[in-house]
Amino acid sequence: MRRLITAVVPLLLTFAAIGEAAGQTCTAPRAPLRPSESDWVRDHVSCSPYLFGVDGSHWQRVGFNRGSWTGPFAPGAVCDWETPYGRTMLTIEFLAYVQRTWEPRMAQNAAAGLTPRPAGLAAVDAINDLRADCQVKSKATTVNLGSLIHQSVTLHIPSFGLDIVNRAANLVHEARHIIDNKGHDGSRCHRRQSCDSSWAHDGANRWEFEFYAAVALNWNIDDRLRALAVEHFRNNLWQAFDTVPNFPSPFRDGSLSLPRRPLPPPVPEPLPPTEEPVPQPPPVDVPAEPPSDPCTRPPFCTLPE
Repeated sequence: MRRLITAVVPLLLTFAAIGEAAGQTCTAPRAPLRPSESDWVRDHVSCSPYLFGVDGSHWQRVGFNRGSWTGPFAPGAVCDWETPYGRTMLTIEFLAYVQRTWEPRMAQNAAAGLTPRPAGLAAVDAINDLRADCQVKSKATTVNLGSLIHQSVTLHIPSFGLDIVNRAANLVHEARHIIDNKGHDGSRCHRRQSCDSSWAHDGANRWEFEFYAAVALNWNIDDRLRALAVEHFRNNLWQAFDTVPNFPSPFRDGSLSLPRRPLPPPVPEPLPPTEEPVPQPPPVDVPAEPPSDPCTRPPFCTLPE
């Protein structure tokens, strides 16, 4: 009996811990959007329960874990962008927007040989179990590869305070782990266990930075969001690879320059105004008068007697 109790008590404690975690007893951060995010929402996002509501299109797309998005992470009002749920929905919509507005020609012209893939929404489709929890970790997001049947991505408290570009890149990063069950193979970079050996490994870090490049080189995106992508690319690339990539311009020496927005085509100068001719009435045929005979009118001639 004592052995049975000894075996059962830890199991009960485990279930209690699971129940507490499912109850989400922490205080989730609530914060207003950054000005660049707010302007993007105003210009490009329409509040739609079909997209952002529970069981809506985005909910189904990444498989929101219903038992996880409760308590402080509960959806609440649709399109309340200041909540963790609302910010996560905006992140998915931003991924969709990047993919919709991507034009490969732009990257090929600007990147001079490095074409970022718009991994965005296509990559995130691989996530089928998206969770939120109260843990405060050094990593904003983590992935549990587990078996091929059950693979989940968890958003921790720090992730909700990141800007929208960073949040989106993190989801692409974790999705890459799920696609092909691709893990990290490096150990000497600043990220330690999250290092990739090189760009050629084609791992999660490469996909993350290719997404930053896709945002930076997309002239359809607001310049302030593009500048955020440039900042993340420059500040973090050297930390993610054992061998730091060296790219051609504008990625020279592992940096990314914000390409200048192309000038619009010149507008031809208008022609000087021309005076329209005043319409004239059509000519009227007037019958000519018969010539007069001067001899019938004295004193030009003498009438016969």
